[in-house]
Amino acid sequence: MPDGTIHGVNASTEAPLSYDNTGISNRRYGYEVIGIPGVVAGLTKLIDDYGSLPIDVIMEPALRYAKRGFPILKGEAYRHQMAIEMIKQFEGTRK
Repeated sequence: MPDGTIHGVNASTEAPLSYDNTGISNRRYGYEVIGIPGVVAGLTKLIDDYGSLPIDVIMEPALRYAKRGFPILKGEAYRHQMAIEMIKQFEGTRK
């Protein structure tokens, strides 16, 4: 902040309070291990509480990338390719 104070929001991934992990397998991916991403809510809270620009100005670059796409590094393309087999394992992600 202009006065030197620093504010932050913990916007890490969360599990719902009602989450019951009894009987869950040791999977590292899939529906059993999905968390609720908090980044968007955290960033929105920071903008609402401390921001000085309107949300449409802040989001414009992200919206542009979402509409037009963007190049990725070869390593990232390789990781995406490797994930295809995981994605195919679940009906919802296959769609």
